[in-house]
Amino acid sequence: MSAREPLAHAPAERALFSSGEILRSTYRILAPLEAGGMGSLFLAEHVRLGRRFVIKVIAHHARSEPDAIGRFHREAEVVSQLHHPNIVQVIDFDTSPAGDPYLVLEYLEGESLSARLDREHRLKLEQGWASRGRSRPRWRPLTIRASCTAT
Repeated sequence: MSAREPLAHAPAERALFSSGEILRSTYRILAPLEAGGMGSLFLAEHVRLGRRFVIKVIAHHARSEPDAIGRFHREAEVVSQLHHPNIVQVIDFDTSPAGDPYLVLEYLEGESLSARLDREHRLKLEQGWASRGRSRPRWRPLTIRASCTAT
């Protein structure tokens, strides 16, 4: 699988962070990745470590919902405690200088599930397995490891 390409044209919602912007003196925004109904994803790089991450931010319209920020905080707290090869790791949680809450997630190289389904239309069960060096394959949901969707 090849790395996901940042989107060339970003909708207005993605103007929230611009390429080159540095969040909290730590994460440099490189490019927008995806946008969903509840938020957007940006490719970022840690300025001191040189490691890539994904920044997940809530959409402006979703923040007006009474419980949206609380759910976002709980997502960060709960998912950061989970450690499993099929779950994207939450690295950090903060708020931008403009007051926009964001999560910092591990960046996974690979094709998104939606891109793969567009190309193949259907996947065989065996394509969901990942043996990871084990003698017996085990099920690994492609939706979690292959794509980090905005919620």
